[in-house]
Amino acid sequence: MPESEIVAALAARKQELRKRLCERAGDGIEPQPGSDAELLLDSLCGMAPESYRLAYTASAHRLAEQGGRLEVRLESIQQWNNVLSDAIRVMLSDQPSLASEAQRFLSLLTADVMVTLTRGFQEVKNKQVAEDAEQARRGLTRMEALQRINAAANSILELDQTLQTAAKAVADEMSADLCVIFLFDDITRELQLRATSGPNPSSGHFSLQLGQGYTGWVAEHGHPLIVRDAFVDARFSHEAVAYGEPYRGLLAVPIIFFTMVKLQGVIAVQTKEPRYFSQQEVHFLEIVAGQLAMNIENGQLYEQTDEELRRKVHELSTLHRVSAAVTSSLDLDNVLSMIVAQAVLLSGADSSILFELDPTTDRLRAVASHGFDTAAISNAAVQAGQCCVGRVLHSGEPSMQVDCMRQDVGCFLHGLPDVVGDRHAVLSAPLTTVHGPLGALCVFSSQRHMLNAHQLQLVVTFANVAAIAMENARLFTETREGLRTKEALLREMHHRVKNNLQQVA
Repeated sequence: MPESEIVAALAARKQELRKRLCERAGDGIEPQPGSDAELLLDSLCGMAPESYRLAYTASAHRLAEQGGRLEVRLESIQQWNNVLSDAIRVMLSDQPSLASEAQRFLSLLTADVMVTLTRGFQEVKNKQVAEDAEQARRGLTRMEALQRINAAANSILELDQTLQTAAKAVADEMSADLCVIFLFDDITRELQLRATSGPNPSSGHFSLQLGQGYTGWVAEHGHPLIVRDAFVDARFSHEAVAYGEPYRGLLAVPIIFFTMVKLQGVIAVQTKEPRYFSQQEVHFLEIVAGQLAMNIENGQLYEQTDEELRRKVHELSTLHRVSAAVTSSLDLDNVLSMIVAQAVLLSGADSSILFELDPTTDRLRAVASHGFDTAAISNAAVQAGQCCVGRVLHSGEPSMQVDCMRQDVGCFLHGLPDVVGDRHAVLSAPLTTVHGPLGALCVFSSQRHMLNAHQLQLVVTFANVAAIAMENARLFTETREGLRTKEALLREMHHRVKNNLQQVA
C-alpha cells in the first residue's frame, strides 16, 4: 500500500489519535506544540521528514546542552509510539491490512525519530567533549605560561626582563599579535611602557596620562576593557596605531596589588584583526595581572633595597674618607671645602655654605662653600640670632625653611636674587662642641618642600664633623702658640742663667 494512502488515512483520524494521547497523559490536556507526543503525531499525519527531523534535532541539542538524559527521552517516545500503535489497531480494526501497514509505518517513523534524536544529542556531546579537551589543553598551556612568568620572577632577572618574558608568554598563549605592559609611576602620575612582545613605538619612550588611550582608561577605571575594534573607536585609535601598524582586537586589564589596593600598571593584548575576547581569556589575563602585581611589588622593593644598600655603603665610605681627612690633615680650609662638597653630594642638595662664629663680634662669616659663586658669598656674614643660620646657633637644633631667603629681611641672601637663583629649601645645622657653638652649616635645594629626615641626619653629621675639624684646628693653634711661648721662656731662662754664671765666674 502506498505511504501516501496510509498518511491520508491517519490524517483523517488525527483528532481521534490526539484524544487517545490525551487519555494516555491522564490529565485530559492536549499535547503541547513542540512536545514529543505532538511532533510524533504530526509526523505520523503527514509532516515532511525534513521538518520533523529538524525539529527533533533542535530538541536533542537543547536536551544535551541542558544536561538531560537521552535514554529517558527515548523511553518517553517509545511510550507514545505504543499509545499510537494501540489506537491505530483499535481505530482500524475493520481494516486489518491498513492497520498493519499503519503500524509498520509508525514503527519506521519512531525508529527514524530515535535515530535523529540520538544523532543530534551525540553531536552536542561530541562538541562538548571537544570543547572540554580544548579547555583542558588550554588550561595546561596557560599553566605552563604562568610557570614561565613565575620562573622569570623568581630568577635573578631584573624587573624589565621579567616583564618582557611575561609579555611574550601571554602573547603566545592567547594567540595575540601584541602584548604590552605599562607600569604606573606614583611621582609623575604617568603610565610608562616597560615591555612589549612585538614592535616598540617609533617615538621610543612611550608614556600615557591617566585616562589617555585604552591603557589610561583601564588604569583610571580599574576594570578590564574589551573592544572588538579599537582602531575605529575615537577614544583609543591613537594608541591603536602607536606601534607602527593598526591593532584592532583589544583586551586590557589593570595590574593592581590588592594587598594595598595599589595600581601597579596595565597589561593589554591586541590583534591585527577585530576580535572579541572571551570571559575565559579575561579571567586568564586577570590571573597574569595578579601574579605580575606581586612580582612588580617584590621587584620594586628589591630595587629600592638594593639602591638603599648601595647608597648606605657610599655614605659610609664618604663619611669615613672625610673623617680620615679631619684626623690626618692640618689644612683646615681643604677639610672644610671637602665637607661642604660631600654634604651637597650625599644629601641631594644643590649648594652649601659653612659659617664660622667669631666670638669677639658674635657674627658668623662664610669660610667655605660649594655650588655658589665664591666671590658672591666670600663676604657673607650674619649676626648671631638673625636669619635661620644665626637662630640655629642659639637654639642648638637644626632648622628647615622654604623661601626664607626671599621673605626674611635678616637673611644674608636677602636682596641678592642673582645669588639665590632657583634655590628654595634651606637646611641649617649648628656646629657645636663641649666648648660651645662654633658656627653653622647650611645646605640649599631647588625643591619647594622640606628635606626629609635622612637628609637632615646627613647634614647634621657633616656639621658635627666640621665642628670636630674646627675644634682640632683651634686646639692645634692653641698648642702651637703654647709651645712657642714655652720656647721663648726657655730661651729667656737660658740667657739669664748664662749671664748669672758668667758674673759669678
